[in-house]
Amino acid sequence: GSISGPISIPKLYNGKNKTFFLFGYEGIRDSRPRFDAAAGSFVPTAAIANGDFSAYLPAGGCTATSTAICIYDPLTRINTGTAASPVYTAQSAFAGNIIPANRISPVAKAVLTAFAKPKQPGLVGNIFDSTLAERTKPYDNYTVRIDQNISDRNHLFARGSVYNRNSLYNRYTDSPYVGVNFIFASRQGVIDDVHTFNSSTFLNVRYGYNHFIRQQDQQADARGIDLASLGFGAAYNSLVPVLTRRFPRFDFTGGPLGNGMSNELRPVDTQSVAAILNKTIGSH
Repeated sequence: GSISGPISIPKLYNGKNKTFFLFGYEGIRDSRPRFDAAAGSFVPTAAIANGDFSAYLPAGGCTATSTAICIYDPLTRINTGTAASPVYTAQSAFAGNIIPANRISPVAKAVLTAFAKPKQPGLVGNIFDSTLAERTKPYDNYTVRIDQNISDRNHLFARGSVYNRNSLYNRYTDSPYVGVNFIFASRQGVIDDVHTFNSSTFLNVRYGYNHFIRQQDQQADARGIDLASLGFGAAYNSLVPVLTRRFPRFDFTGGPLGNGMSNELRPVDTQSVAAILNKTIGSH
């Protein structure tokens, strides 16, 4: 929507309209399905989160040639290589393919609480949700323009525009674990003056400025998080400034849902100046 018209100042302009305004507004609200994670991604089931992999124990037990999921005790590893080129291999699997509770890291337990419960039965693809929507926060674009007829030979206008667009998507677990806050922000302005010297000569001078920011960061509840709540020591937590503290990054080669992403802040400032002199020679 937009509205425009004259700004009348009779005493100053002797009844003539020399100043005009325009105000424009654009608002966008949208929500659309978006799921960027691989179809094979999954979150741990309750059993797996508790270290119970018994459902994946092969009928013949865990052997050196077993292709099933066998959980070996890392404390039983030995060097099957050489001293110069060590190759460590764990020898004993956990009984029943279950990791004892006292062998699971407190940090792992705390991080696992940030995983969502499976949305589908089974394991592979149990996080998939085709209805998960990208929600765009209010996207408002404002434009203001003032035109001034300084004289019959001189016309000036100034225009400014502001918009912000903030999106939140990929929040699969509805927790600080994963989610992207994406921002576009722009500040624009221009001043334009046209001066007519005579019927065949005029000068147009313009200055333009644009400040544009593209930013990507983790969602609000992942920024400034208390790392002690995830099992890290309070002393370590205090060493990381609140402004840069984030929910830790986890990358997996297939399988479990990772939360790796690249944060970015890319501000760009552009300024331009142009002066154009037009001269008409002869009949035109």
